[in-house]
Amino acid sequence: MLGQWGEAPKLTLRESVEVAKRMVQRAPQLPVIVGYCRQAVEALGSDVPFVLQDYPLTFLVQMTPAVISRIAEALPSCVMLKHEDWPWLQKFSAPRKFERDGGMRHIAILCGNNGLFLDLEMARGADGANTGYAFPDRLCDVVRLSTSGQRDEAHDLFDAHLPFLRYEQQPSLGLASFVRALIEPSFLPAAPKELAVLVGLFRPLNAASGALAAVPPADTGAPWM
Repeated sequence: MLGQWGEAPKLTLRESVEVAKRMVQRAPQLPVIVGYCRQAVEALGSDVPFVLQDYPLTFLVQMTPAVISRIAEALPSCVMLKHEDWPWLQKFSAPRKFERDGGMRHIAILCGNNGLFLDLEMARGADGANTGYAFPDRLCDVVRLSTSGQRDEAHDLFDAHLPFLRYEQQPSLGLASFVRALIEPSFLPAAPKELAVLVGLFRPLNAASGALAAVPPADTGAPWM
């Protein structure tokens, strides 16, 4: 109700319950589901697919790979894991091993955390990313290159974007830069020096990877994506 980047992670249990009660009272005509995975499935119906989000940093709940496997097996409508427990790459390797050993059915695994470990996560069995990076087409290229076996090219492309991925991950300032880049991609060449460095990182990789758009010199202020 309040959003992952909003107030929800900052509330105590008592406050969360109070907010839920008030929402139900104010909007009795709308379905409101509060509870655990099984309760949610019972309320939604087993024919409605759902995503299991693993984000202990704000949820304060640690889900081991074994727990994830049990949820996937017990609730067939669980179709995807959004992995945001970082940098624990075992959360990718273990479920895929369970699948190979016949102990878990296959579900999609997408990474969050702004794609900070996407290149490594793809090598561990991730299917892609579900995150808020300002240039998602470039992350799509990393996934495409990884799945086609072009790992060196995927790493080169990822490394070029990593400075801005990390910049975006900052509290408050990162979200502002993300929104600004969506609205006005050309702001980067005229931005502070640490952002302008990113533009310089793109240029030598253009010819090598073939996956990046042409980048004008950093002092022109011209659009670069």
